[in-house]
Amino acid sequence: MTAIDSSGDMGSDVFIVSTDHCCISARTLMLFIPVAIKCTKNDKGGDSCYIVPLGPRVNCRDVSISRLMDKMQTNLIENGFIHVLPGSYKQSHCNGRQELELTPVLSGARDAIPHDYIFSPDIDFDFLKARILLFLKNLSLSNCHATPNHHVVEDFKNTSKEADSANDILLRFMIIIDTCYSQFNEVTMYNKLLQAVALLTTNDSPALDDRYKLPTIHHESLSAPVHAMREFQKSFGPFIVSIMSGGHRVMRMFMETFGCQHSDFDPTLAGFYLPPNAVGHERTLTRALTIRLLAYEKKGGTGDLTAEQLLSVSYNQNEKAEKSVTLEDCHL
Repeated sequence: MTAIDSSGDMGSDVFIVSTDHCCISARTLMLFIPVAIKCTKNDKGGDSCYIVPLGPRVNCRDVSISRLMDKMQTNLIENGFIHVLPGSYKQSHCNGRQELELTPVLSGARDAIPHDYIFSPDIDFDFLKARILLFLKNLSLSNCHATPNHHVVEDFKNTSKEADSANDILLRFMIIIDTCYSQFNEVTMYNKLLQAVALLTTNDSPALDDRYKLPTIHHESLSAPVHAMREFQKSFGPFIVSIMSGGHRVMRMFMETFGCQHSDFDPTLAGFYLPPNAVGHERTLTRALTIRLLAYEKKGGTGDLTAEQLLSVSYNQNEKAEKSVTLEDCHL
């Protein structure tokens, strides 16, 4: 993995890019985008469920539903770079930094989701390693497409804080999931992931929608991708990624992965309505798009970071991208 300096405009280098091209399926990335599933009573007295993508305000460009209305051009997204900041979420009373709250990614009623969780670029190395090893230990051909070889598991066992960063092992885990589940090109891969996650011991980190004290979410009414993603996040919380650049492309892939339609967006909830899934009628998935991740990590010894510092990195990268376009031959 190549280290590249990439600081913001705050007078000191607080970030490095930990990898230059980590290639995975967009659907694998979606497992690490935090969401809340919110249910409301509908006119018929039943429950209507909505999926709300969440994240801290670390992207200098707001994501608007109006920019997601046209048809997705896969050739412009395939193998494109997405800049992410891995981290974890904590309850807000653990830290006073309310400016890094997890709020709806899409512009709308941002207060639709209680701001009681905050994002931190810090990751508990030991806890993450233990969860990954437990997951890998339980993999078999009954709950995945292909099991990782012995050397992969041994490599994880030998990771240490002194030689590896939490970012490194999280990204390596994403690559393993991508391979073990054949990039989630079929619905059956999500069903297998559900079986694998069910073998994990109970995790103390709640799903981000558990705090609503909802009526029972009927799992059979959720599509396999949505159900698998939610159960995965319950087991691997609080580890998530936030998007620093490429937010609109990520939301396009989010909609494609979970079958969301523009007409299903509710601005009062900043989320998409999830139609009840008809048993035995799962939609057929198209080939998953491949993306390249640029993952930032905090330099050792750096204290708590502000939203202003994080946004400065995003502004910096967007400015570089814009200048690279104007320097192309066709613009000279």
